Amino acid sequence: SQLLIQLSRPTKGQTPLEARIQNMEQLRENPVFSELVLLDKDGRERYRVSRTDADAINSLRDRSDWLEFKKAMSEGFYRGPTFFLNESEPHIKLAVAAGPDDARIVVASVSLEALLQDVSKTTVGKTGYAYAVDETGKLVAHKDLNLVLQGAKVSGLPQVQAVLPALGGNDSAVVD
Repeated sequence: SQLLIQLSRPTKGQTPLEARIQNMEQLRENPVFSELVLLDKDGRERYRVSRTDADAINSLRDRSDWLEFKKAMSEGFYRGPTFFLNESEPHIKLAVAAGPDDARIVVASVSLEALLQDVSKTTVGKTGYAYAVDETGKLVAHKDLNLVLQGAKVSGLPQVQAVLPALGGNDSAVVD
Protein backbone atom coordinates (compact mmCIF):
# COMPACT_ATOMS: atom_id res chain seq x y z
CA SER A 1 0.00 0.00 0.00
CA GLN A 2 1.02 3.59 -0.44
CA LEU A 3 1.33 6.25 2.25
CA LEU A 4 0.44 9.80 1.34
CA ILE A 5 1.13 12.70 3.65
CA GLN A 6 -0.33 16.02 2.65
CA LEU A 7 0.13 18.95 4.95
CA SER A 8 -2.31 21.80 4.42
CA ARG A 9 -1.33 25.39 3.83
CA PRO A 10 -3.17 28.06 5.81
CA THR A 11 -6.64 28.77 4.52
CA LYS A 12 -8.07 32.27 4.27
CA GLY A 13 -8.23 33.78 7.75
CA GLN A 14 -6.00 31.07 9.24
CA THR A 15 -2.50 31.77 10.56
CA PRO A 16 0.41 29.46 9.68
CA LEU A 17 0.50 28.32 13.33
CA GLU A 18 -3.22 27.42 13.23
CA ALA A 19 -2.65 25.45 10.01
CA ARG A 20 0.25 23.54 11.61
CA ILE A 21 -1.84 22.72 14.67
CA GLN A 22 -4.65 21.48 12.41
CA ASN A 23 -2.14 19.30 10.53
CA MET A 24 -0.86 17.90 13.82
CA GLU A 25 -4.37 16.98 14.90
CA GLN A 26 -5.03 15.21 11.58
CA LEU A 27 -1.76 13.26 11.73
CA ARG A 28 -2.44 12.21 15.31
CA GLU A 29 -5.70 10.61 14.17
CA ASN A 30 -3.83 8.40 11.65
CA PRO A 31 -2.84 5.17 13.46
CA VAL A 32 -0.25 4.29 10.79
CA PHE A 33 2.21 6.87 12.15
CA SER A 34 3.68 6.77 15.63
CA GLU A 35 5.86 9.76 14.83
CA LEU A 36 6.26 12.21 12.00
CA VAL A 37 9.14 14.73 11.92
CA LEU A 38 9.84 17.48 9.39
CA LEU A 39 13.49 18.58 9.23
CA ASP A 40 14.91 21.51 7.31
CA LYS A 41 17.92 21.22 4.98
CA ASP A 42 20.29 21.68 7.94
CA GLY A 43 18.68 18.89 9.96
CA ARG A 44 16.85 21.21 12.35
CA GLU A 45 13.50 19.96 13.63
CA ARG A 46 10.68 22.17 12.37
CA TYR A 47 7.68 20.02 13.15
CA ARG A 48 7.03 16.86 15.17
CA VAL A 49 3.86 14.90 15.87
CA SER A 50 4.34 11.87 18.10
CA ARG A 51 2.44 9.26 20.09
CA THR A 52 5.45 8.73 22.36
CA ASP A 53 7.02 12.19 22.71
CA ALA A 54 5.79 15.77 23.01
CA ASP A 55 4.63 17.46 19.81
CA ALA A 56 6.74 20.42 18.74
CA ILE A 57 6.70 23.28 16.27
CA ASN A 58 10.05 24.92 15.40
CA SER A 59 11.98 23.32 18.26
CA LEU A 60 15.09 23.64 16.03
CA ARG A 61 16.62 20.54 17.65
CA ASP A 62 19.64 19.47 15.66
CA ARG A 63 18.89 16.10 14.03
CA SER A 64 21.64 16.34 11.41
CA ASP A 65 23.36 13.32 12.97
CA TRP A 66 20.32 11.07 12.42
CA LEU A 67 21.03 8.32 9.91
CA GLU A 68 17.54 8.92 8.47
CA PHE A 69 18.43 12.54 7.73
CA LYS A 70 21.85 11.74 6.27
CA LYS A 71 20.54 9.01 3.95
CA ALA A 72 17.54 11.04 2.77
CA MET A 73 19.80 14.01 2.01
CA SER A 74 22.36 11.93 0.12
CA GLU A 75 20.13 9.30 -1.51
CA GLY A 76 16.67 10.90 -1.44
CA PHE A 77 15.15 8.04 0.58
CA TYR A 78 15.82 5.90 3.66
CA ARG A 79 14.13 2.73 4.89
CA GLY A 80 15.30 1.52 8.26
CA PRO A 81 15.21 -1.89 9.88
CA THR A 82 12.17 -3.19 11.71
CA PHE A 83 11.93 -2.16 15.36
CA PHE A 84 9.31 -2.68 18.04
CA LEU A 85 7.55 0.15 19.80
CA ASN A 86 6.59 -0.79 23.36
CA GLU A 87 8.18 -4.20 22.68
CA SER A 88 5.13 -5.37 20.71
CA GLU A 89 4.21 -3.09 17.81
CA PRO A 90 6.41 -3.57 14.70
CA HIS A 91 7.52 -0.35 12.97
CA ILE A 92 9.94 0.88 10.36
CA LYS A 93 11.39 4.34 9.88
CA LEU A 94 11.09 5.95 6.49
CA ALA A 95 12.67 9.24 5.44
CA VAL A 96 12.27 11.07 2.18
CA ALA A 97 13.65 14.29 0.76
CA ALA A 98 10.67 16.50 -0.05
CA GLY A 99 10.63 20.05 -1.22
CA PRO A 100 12.65 22.40 -3.35
CA ASP A 101 16.19 21.11 -3.80
CA ASP A 102 15.51 18.44 -1.15
CA ALA A 103 15.45 21.25 1.43
CA ARG A 104 13.09 19.33 3.69
CA ILE A 105 13.25 15.80 5.02
CA VAL A 106 10.17 13.97 6.31
CA VAL A 107 10.97 11.19 8.79
CA ALA A 108 8.12 8.85 9.69
CA SER A 109 7.87 5.95 12.11
CA VAL A 110 5.33 3.74 10.37
CA SER A 111 3.39 0.99 12.12
CA LEU A 112 3.39 -2.43 10.48
CA GLU A 113 0.40 -3.50 12.58
CA ALA A 114 -1.93 -3.65 9.54
CA LEU A 115 0.61 -5.86 7.76
CA LEU A 116 0.81 -8.08 10.80
CA GLN A 117 -2.96 -8.46 10.88
CA ASP A 118 -3.22 -9.16 7.13
CA VAL A 119 -0.42 -11.72 7.17
CA SER A 120 -1.77 -13.53 10.23
CA LYS A 121 -5.08 -14.07 8.39
CA THR A 122 -3.56 -15.23 5.09
CA THR A 123 -3.59 -18.93 4.28
CA VAL A 124 -1.91 -20.73 1.41
CA GLY A 125 -3.64 -23.91 0.31
CA LYS A 126 -5.10 -26.08 3.06
CA THR A 127 -2.30 -25.92 5.62
CA GLY A 128 0.10 -23.19 4.52
CA TYR A 129 0.36 -19.65 5.81
CA ALA A 130 2.08 -16.37 4.96
CA TYR A 131 4.74 -14.50 6.88
CA ALA A 132 6.87 -11.41 6.28
CA VAL A 133 10.58 -10.90 6.91
CA ASP A 134 12.91 -7.93 6.95
CA GLU A 135 16.19 -7.60 5.05
CA THR A 136 18.00 -9.74 7.66
CA GLY A 137 15.52 -12.61 7.48
CA LYS A 138 13.93 -11.72 10.82
CA LEU A 139 10.19 -12.33 11.08
CA VAL A 140 8.16 -9.11 11.17
CA ALA A 141 4.75 -10.67 10.63
CA HIS A 142 3.63 -14.25 11.33
CA LYS A 143 0.50 -16.01 12.55
CA ASP A 144 2.41 -16.83 15.76
CA LEU A 145 3.04 -13.38 17.25
CA ASN A 146 5.42 -14.86 19.85
CA LEU A 147 7.88 -15.75 17.07
CA VAL A 148 7.80 -12.13 15.87
CA LEU A 149 8.27 -10.74 19.37
CA GLN A 150 11.18 -13.12 19.99
CA GLY A 151 12.91 -11.81 16.86
CA ALA A 152 12.97 -15.24 15.23
CA LYS A 153 15.14 -15.45 12.13
CA VAL A 154 14.23 -17.65 9.19
CA SER A 155 17.02 -16.52 6.88
CA GLY A 156 18.19 -20.12 6.41
CA LEU A 157 14.99 -21.15 4.64
CA PRO A 158 15.46 -21.45 0.85
CA GLN A 159 12.41 -19.31 0.07
CA VAL A 160 13.72 -16.55 2.35
CA GLN A 161 17.26 -16.76 0.93
CA ALA A 162 15.75 -16.31 -2.52
CA VAL A 163 14.19 -12.94 -1.62
CA LEU A 164 16.83 -11.45 0.69
CA PRO A 165 18.82 -9.85 -2.17
CA ALA A 166 15.69 -8.02 -3.33
CA LEU A 167 15.21 -6.74 0.24
CA GLY A 168 18.78 -5.46 0.37
CA GLY A 169 19.87 -8.27 2.67
CA ASN A 170 22.52 -10.92 2.61
CA ASP A 171 21.60 -13.95 0.53
CA SER A 172 24.19 -16.08 2.35
CA ALA A 173 22.66 -15.55 5.79
CA VAL A 174 22.13 -18.54 8.02
CA VAL A 175 19.58 -19.34 10.70
CA ASP A 176 20.49 -17.99 14.14
